[in-house]
Amino acid sequence: MESTVDQFPPHRETAAHHAHEEHGHHDPGFLRSYVFSTDHKVIGIQYGLTALFFLLFGFFLMLLMRWQIAHPGQPVPFLGPLLEKMLGPTMAGHGAISAELYNSFGAMHGTIMVFLGVVPLAFAAFGNYVVPLMIGAPDMAFPRVNMASYQAYFLGGLVMLVSFFIPGGAAQAGWTSYS
Repeated sequence: MESTVDQFPPHRETAAHHAHEEHGHHDPGFLRSYVFSTDHKVIGIQYGLTALFFLLFGFFLMLLMRWQIAHPGQPVPFLGPLLEKMLGPTMAGHGAISAELYNSFGAMHGTIMVFLGVVPLAFAAFGNYVVPLMIGAPDMAFPRVNMASYQAYFLGGLVMLVSFFIPGGAAQAGWTSYS
């Protein structure tokens, strides 16, 4: 009677494992897995986290506007010197919010909350994450276009945030004139 040990060649699993490693299979890395991902779930999470960041930024703009209403002409506590340093003495002289800066905060608050926060969170984040799962699709129809749309959204939001620091400042009116 033969033993069961003789029926199988020795080190079969080890040889197969080494052959798998030799073919160059490797972890795609952070950039490929998260920043340039074409997976609809990752893109949905990116939209969600970015929209939540923009909602938080819009909330801080609203808090600064409420401070100005409650204490007109008074420097903003803790942030006043920083505002003056970042935005200049014409917009935030002595740490107080000027009328022009208040108008910028109002316009940008509305624009950021609606177009960079609520709409992307409601449609892009949940749509990207949930809809392919609901219909049983393995992914979105055009995953690279989906990735590019998130990147355009993110870069557009950064341009809006950077507009506070350019000469002339951010928009001072306009989000209510869309209708």
